[in-house]
Amino acid sequence: MLSTRVIPPAALVALAVAPAPVVAADPAGVDFFEKKVRPVLVANCYKCHSAEANRFKGGLAVDTRGGLTQGGDTGPAVVPGKPKESLILKALRHDGLKMPNDSTKLPDEVIADFEKWVAMGAPDPRDGKSTAKKGIDWADARKHWAYQPVKPPAAPAVKDAAWPRGDLDRHVLAKIEAKGLAPAADAAPHTLIRRMTFALTGLPPTPDEVAAFEKAFAADPDQAVATAADRLLASPRFGEYWARHWMDGVRYDQLHPGVGHYRDWLIRALNADLPYDRFVTMQLAGDLLPAAGNPRADDDRLIATHMLTLNLGEMDVVEGMVEVAGQQFLGLSINCAKCHDHKFDALTQHDYYALAGVFTSTGVAGAQKGEFTTAVSLTTAPAAKVPTLRDSAKFLGDTNLLVRGERSQKGPVVPRRFPAVLAGDAQTPLGKLTKGSGRLELANWVASKDNPLTARVMANRVWTWATGRPVVGTPNDFGRLGDRPVNPELLDHLAARFVADGWSVKKLLKGVVTSRTFRQGSRPADAVRAADPENALLARMPVRRLDAEQLADALYFVGGVLDLGTPPLDARQAGGAPKPPGVEKDRAAVGGYRAVHGIGLIPAKMFDAADPDLLTVRRDESVTAPQMLFFLNNPSVHALTKLAAKRAGSTEAATRLLLGRGPTPAEAAFAGKNGLDRYCHLLLCSSEFLYVE
Repeated sequence: MLSTRVIPPAALVALAVAPAPVVAADPAGVDFFEKKVRPVLVANCYKCHSAEANRFKGGLAVDTRGGLTQGGDTGPAVVPGKPKESLILKALRHDGLKMPNDSTKLPDEVIADFEKWVAMGAPDPRDGKSTAKKGIDWADARKHWAYQPVKPPAAPAVKDAAWPRGDLDRHVLAKIEAKGLAPAADAAPHTLIRRMTFALTGLPPTPDEVAAFEKAFAADPDQAVATAADRLLASPRFGEYWARHWMDGVRYDQLHPGVGHYRDWLIRALNADLPYDRFVTMQLAGDLLPAAGNPRADDDRLIATHMLTLNLGEMDVVEGMVEVAGQQFLGLSINCAKCHDHKFDALTQHDYYALAGVFTSTGVAGAQKGEFTTAVSLTTAPAAKVPTLRDSAKFLGDTNLLVRGERSQKGPVVPRRFPAVLAGDAQTPLGKLTKGSGRLELANWVASKDNPLTARVMANRVWTWATGRPVVGTPNDFGRLGDRPVNPELLDHLAARFVADGWSVKKLLKGVVTSRTFRQGSRPADAVRAADPENALLARMPVRRLDAEQLADALYFVGGVLDLGTPPLDARQAGGAPKPPGVEKDRAAVGGYRAVHGIGLIPAKMFDAADPDLLTVRRDESVTAPQMLFFLNNPSVHALTKLAAKRAGSTEAATRLLLGRGPTPAEAAFAGKNGLDRYCHLLLCSSEFLYVE
C-alpha cells in the first residue's frame, strides 16, 4: 500500500462547494480505492481536510465521498468519470493549485492512480457522514449476521413435497413458494450432464458420456445424477479445475518462483478431498505441524505455506499476508485497518497489528531483510526450491502500531491476538500462550468449527463456483459493507453440513450438484422472470459463459489435441504462448498463465481471467464484440475447427461433439449446403458452445 509524506495544511486550500452525483462502487473499484487512493488521502490530506482536523482547510473534507464530490471553496474536488473537471488532479499535478505543498509534488505513479480512479467513476464506499470514530459498540457489532454461530436450520415445510431431493431443496423451494412462484422445469439430460461436467472438471463431456447419461437418466434420474457426480468428483480433472478457483483468490502467478509445486499440491489435496480445516491449517502453518515421517507428506506441509509467499514482490509483505488470511479464509478486509480503524466493520488498528505481529514473527519479515528460507521438495522435483515460512527467533515478538500506517511513526506495541469482534476482548495474548509466532494458533482458530465465518465463507464459494449464483454476493466481504445472504437458511444449511461431513469439499459439492435445485433448467416461466429478474430466489439455473480456461480447454478438447496428462513443473513458456494446433496442449486450468500473457490460445483479459495481482473469488463475466470477433477470425480457431470436423466426420457426430446433442433439421441443412468445416465453425461461435445452461 502506498505511503507518502504528511503534508502541511496549505495544499488544497481552494476547492469550493458544488453538488455532484454519487456513483455506486463495484467491488473491483472499491478494492482499487482502498489500495491506491485512500492510503494517500490518509497519509497526506487527513491532517487538514478530515474530521480529525480542527477545521477543514479551504472548506474541503476528503474523508468522505460526499466531501470530495461536494468540494470546497473553489469547486468539486472530484467529478466522477471526468478527470479534466476534477480539481484534485490539478492540485496533484501542481497545475495552478498545489498539493501537498508548493514545493513537494507526489510521484507521477500516484497521480496516475488518482486519474485512473476518477476515470473509473471515483468508486468510494464511504458514506457522506463524518468518519470520525466515536468508539465501537462491541455488543451491537457482534449482532452482525456473519458473526452468529452456525446452526443447522430446521427444514421448512413446502407445498410441493415431491419436488425436493433433500433439505437443501426445501430451503430453496420455501423461498420460491413464499412468493407464490414455482421452480423452473428440469433441464434436459444432455444439458444437465454438460452443466455438471463443466462445473466439476472444467471440460465438456464426451459424446459417449452424454449418451450413457441420457440412457441412465431415462431409467432412474436420481441414480444417474448421483453416479455421474461420483465419477466426475473422482476424476483427476476435478482437482485440476477446482485448484484454479482457489488460485484466483491467493494471487497465483505462473511466473512466481516454485509456484508449480504449490499448484500441484492444491491439485493433489483437492483430488484427495483433504478436509478443509486441514487444508486451511497447512497453508497458514504447515511448517509448524508435527512431522509425519513420510517424505511426500512432510514436503507438502512446507509447500502448502507457499500460499503466504505469493506476494513477496509487494511493498508491504506483511499487509499482503493479513489481506490473504483475512479475505480468503474469513471474508473480512482486515487489511483496511492498517492506517485507521475500519470505517465500516468492527475491526480496529489494534486488530490489524495484532495479526501483523504473527507474520512479522515469521520468515515473512525475514524476507524483507534477505533472510527468507527455502525448502527443497524431495519427492516432486529434487532440484526445485520452494519459498516457505518459518518462525524467526530474531524477529519473534509483538509489533508496533504504525500511526497512519507510516513506518516512521511508531505507536504502542500491540500484543498478538485475534480480532476482538470475533474472539472477544478478554483474550490471552498469543505471546503468553506460545513461544512461537502464533501462526499455528491462528490457523487452528481460523479452522475451528466454532469460528462463525470459515465454514460460511467456503460454503458460499463452493455454491457459487458450482452454480454461478452466490448466496452472499460479496464472497470476499462478509462484513457490514458486504451483501446479506439472499437465503440465510440455505447458507447455514450448507455450512453446517460442510462441518458435519468432516469439512469434505467433495461431499458438499455432491450435495449441490445432485440437488433438484441444480437440476433446474435455465428458462423460467414469464411470471418468475418478472417477479425475480435477478434470480435471488434460485428459481432457475443461471446461464454462464465459459471462463477463459474452460474455453481454451474446450477448443483443444473438441480438436482432439488436449493433453490430459500430468503437466511438467514450470516447464511452460513464461509468456504462455500458444502451441500450434495439432500439438498436444496442456490444460489451461492447470497452467495458470499470468493474465497479461493469455491462457494458451485464449486472450485471458478479453475473457475475464483473474488478475494475479488481485484476490479474485468471483470473476467478471463480460459480453463484448471482441470476444465474438476472436472466435470468428482467429486463425487458430479456424485450424481447430478443421481438426474438429475431421475428427467428427459427420454432421451428427460434429453436433454431439461440440454441443452434446443431435442436430436440428435447420442445422443439418446448413451443414449439407456449406460443408462440415463451416458448420463446425458456426457451432464454435454459437452461444450454445460458449455458454452453459
